[in-house]
Amino acid sequence: MGTLFKSIFLVAKESLMEWKRDYRVWALAILSAVVIVRYLYGLNLYGFEYGTRVTPFLLPVLFNDSSVANGLVKILLFLGAICLFSDAPFYSQTSAYQWIRTGRMAWYLGKCAYIWLASFLYALFLAVTAFLAVLPTVSIHDLWGSTLRDWLNNRNNWYLYAGNLEIPFPVIRMIYPWSAELLSLGAVSLSFCMIGHLICLVNLLVHSKAAGISVAAILVMLDPVIHYFAFTEAQLWMYRYSPVSWCSMELWDIAGGIKPLSTAAVFPAMLLLIMIMTAGIVLRTRVCELQTETAFR
Repeated sequence: MGTLFKSIFLVAKESLMEWKRDYRVWALAILSAVVIVRYLYGLNLYGFEYGTRVTPFLLPVLFNDSSVANGLVKILLFLGAICLFSDAPFYSQTSAYQWIRTGRMAWYLGKCAYIWLASFLYALFLAVTAFLAVLPTVSIHDLWGSTLRDWLNNRNNWYLYAGNLEIPFPVIRMIYPWSAELLSLGAVSLSFCMIGHLICLVNLLVHSKAAGISVAAILVMLDPVIHYFAFTEAQLWMYRYSPVSWCSMELWDIAGGIKPLSTAAVFPAMLLLIMIMTAGIVLRTRVCELQTETAFR
């Protein structure tokens, strides 16, 4: 058992080390940072104008549930996760050597472990980038900050500074910022992990990278579609069938009011889906042989 875990760790580590030579990952990091800075720019602009401050814990804001027009940042960041895992199941020139050294099962489980690590690191990168984006007006001693309090109380024509930024006001009213940040970090990481496992499983089943990317993209775009249709309490149940929506905290009952998602059920549901997809990947490894990169189109 110890040898198995060691092999899994080594495979995951090798996959992470490949980031240094993967221009796709660097391009994703730069584009994600540009999107976040542009999206949060209004907070700094308002702070400079009125001398207010804002919390650095803004991951719940980035993944606020809203329409495509106002919630495009959430969709873009999820598309970034699809880009990160687009080459699943991550075959490379050294895969054959790793397969022989670690064994089939350990190799695929190592790739699943890599998806977990990559998902957390990407979510953490987004959280840190959001902090750096508002650094000129940041404050950690004033809960959500005077900027968001002004916006919550509809002061100083704040909407002129917000642009496309939509604030999850129920979360701000009910939850401490550091608590919301930790919960959001966990939920976003698991959401990215689901995307990665889904792409990997679909690609293994049909031997086509385009298939996994397409299915994941459809799942991501389902989020704004459901937001468009679920505008009354009678349609809120639709959110339960959109896993991408589960990382938006204003949809959790912890935010108060009538909400479609139970906070106690969100994380177990995500973990269950990931476990099911991991089991599917493991079962698929029993009947497949190691493929070359050219075998996946």
